[in-house]
Amino acid sequence: MILIFRYSMREKIAMIIKLRLEYIIPYINRWPEAMAILADPVNVSTSIKSLALLVDEIAYLSGDRSTDHNWYIQRGVLTGVFTSTELYMLSDRSENFKDTWSFLERRLDDMIKFDQKIDGVVGTGMSYLSMFSGMFSKGGNEDQYDEEFHNEHEEGEDLDEYDTLKHQPGNTDQQPKQTEQPDSKSGNSNKNL
Repeated sequence: MILIFRYSMREKIAMIIKLRLEYIIPYINRWPEAMAILADPVNVSTSIKSLALLVDEIAYLSGDRSTDHNWYIQRGVLTGVFTSTELYMLSDRSENFKDTWSFLERRLDDMIKFDQKIDGVVGTGMSYLSMFSGMFSKGGNEDQYDEEFHNEHEEGEDLDEYDTLKHQPGNTDQQPKQTEQPDSKSGNSNKNL
């Protein structure tokens, strides 16, 4: 019995994918035919669902419990890793599929690099998104969101553009304009707030 909890997420993913791909080794000579059947337009919805369930299980068993944008990113990347390794395995003639397992390791290294880059990009984007969605959905205090926004960014970061955009005409943080409405009795206009 393998005590899988002692391994990193990357190692768990590698072990799970390798275990799953080892199941097709006895059928490797006929596996391209099976893949062709799954790629038939009649079967595409079933094969996509099966692949999505498989990748979800791999992610879950490896310890992924994300419930945000990372859920989609992780599964999308794992789909690419699994399918590319499976396709590579079909043409691998090395002893015990040694080249396939090396290919899998390289794809997992690429996955880690990709996840790190995505986290940086999405993390920044998500902080902007949460600030703006909070302003509009909660109807809250804009100054509170301004403070949160400025606190989330490093000191010295150029926020002049944000401050300039915030104070453009038509923005809700400005005082309402006084409007003139005619007095119904005299026809004179009164200024109302």
